[in-house]
Amino acid sequence: MVLLSTVTQAGIVQLVSKIIGYDKIIFLKPNVLYQIQKISFVPLNNFMLYDDVWTITEPYFKQYILLENHDKYHKRICIVKSSSCSNTTSTGVIDVNEVQKWCDTNDYFNLIPSNHNEIETANVLWNCERFITSWGTAYYKNIRYIGDLCQNIYVLIPPEFKKQYEKRKNKPHSHTYTKYKNANVRYIYFNKLKDVTI
Repeated sequence: MVLLSTVTQAGIVQLVSKIIGYDKIIFLKPNVLYQIQKISFVPLNNFMLYDDVWTITEPYFKQYILLENHDKYHKRICIVKSSSCSNTTSTGVIDVNEVQKWCDTNDYFNLIPSNHNEIETANVLWNCERFITSWGTAYYKNIRYIGDLCQNIYVLIPPEFKKQYEKRKNKPHSHTYTKYKNANVRYIYFNKLKDVTI
């Protein structure tokens, strides 16, 4: 059995459920006192999937999360922070209609995370050949789902995140790759999405 908080993000619950089964999760409510006879704590040394951590984790990801049917997946995927998502911050949010128009014009599938579960998102990204995303959580969370088929990754940096990117790039564990697996990674500053050309 695994204990998770009732406020755990849905994507984490979906990943844990896929690996061990939903029936093996016990949900604990915040601010409630529980009596537990025996418990083992898994130490958490960092909150990021650093390269060395991912090297250990990826075989389990492949074994438990990836599905066999590759035919239904899109080859060109876009995940950007848009108004269609339940965002934790309002910084860098692009209107969903603007994102959809850009995707239609440039032949990308607009993957809106709230329309897919975490397992679907992981499988779609694992099988894509081109991936465009926005700097921030959309990039940091989803980069690990990229598989060997991907040839190009484009990370869009809006004006609000330019200083943050500049401060982090080229630092250890910043995930500011120039190459990730078989994909070349480019970082693109932009003001309006409609002006971005790939």
